[in-house]
Amino acid sequence: MSSINNSLFKEQKATKPKIETILPEWIDGEMKKNALDFTAWLRASKMSPAWASANSWKASYKGKAICYVKLLYSGREDDKNKKYSWVIAVYYSDRDKYNALIEREGLLAHLRDNIWYCNCTLQGLPQNCGSRKDITILGKEIKGVCGHYYPMYFCDPDTKVIQGIKKLIEFEREVRLGQK
Repeated sequence: MSSINNSLFKEQKATKPKIETILPEWIDGEMKKNALDFTAWLRASKMSPAWASANSWKASYKGKAICYVKLLYSGREDDKNKKYSWVIAVYYSDRDKYNALIEREGLLAHLRDNIWYCNCTLQGLPQNCGSRKDITILGKEIKGVCGHYYPMYFCDPDTKVIQGIKKLIEFEREVRLGQK
């Protein structure tokens, strides 16, 4: 864990901040508005995001994670043009049940463009950590997805994608209730 992530984890572990406290400091513009609107929707839907780890909040339903909202940093610590982004990771019980919904909501291209590939390394060299998976989304096989991050990831989702994500989450709630 890098020193920036380690100190952030220690600081946040002590305070367990609400995501709404950190979001305005981390991202701005339309991304900030979208992220705040999404977290407000989670709270209104009784799936309040709770601090889970450094810049990571988990929303649960029926005692299991239904999604994570993560704030990411990419770039070097000394980079003057740090790029911040956010991710919604949607957890699901059975990917095959979602294919029609993914297609109908126009989420397929976004999903394929934002696959979380396994980039595990050991002493700077790529390695197979044992978690890499090959998955199929609507008939297209995607190799090397990180098994530690097996949910559907949506990086920097716009308003349209967030509407689709909400439908995925609502669908998963119905699945967990045994209604689908």
